Amino acid sequence: MKVSVRLLQTCLIACAVLASVFVVNVAPAQAARPTNPASYAASKCGSGYSLIHSYNKTDSQGIIWSKSYVFWNGSSKKNCAIVLKWFEWGYNSDTYIDLSSYNSNGTRYQRDWDSGDYAYYAGPVYLYAPGRCVDILSFVDANSGGARYTYDSPMVGCG
Repeated sequence: MKVSVRLLQTCLIACAVLASVFVVNVAPAQAARPTNPASYAASKCGSGYSLIHSYNKTDSQGIIWSKSYVFWNGSSKKNCAIVLKWFEWGYNSDTYIDLSSYNSNGTRYQRDWDSGDYAYYAGPVYLYAPGRCVDILSFVDANSGGARYTYDSPMVGCG
């Protein structure tokens, strides 16, 4: 069977185009999850922050979807909060962190929040809150769609 040179060239070009499309559409390599997530989160807040509260949000199968952290800096009198995506680390989805402080009667005094289509974390967010209780509300949406994993903390850092 005789194959024309023109047909062979056309096939080679088509194969090259398909190969380049495949290479361009391959997902980029994802950064590895931090081996010490609390230290990683604290580093995003800056120096001088100490952990006062953390929580792993899991689903019914025990899969950790997010890790939420609240830190305190005694020098600046500020709290810092951040939520790390965990199960889908490196994949964009709606991610949210809200840090609120409260008056002694339980009414909200102030808040700071961050949200977006993030691959690794939302935050850090900060509040000047000496002598006030704070709480966080955080969520991570599943990249695959349909599920939202929400955490609403108790009051922490009071006093």
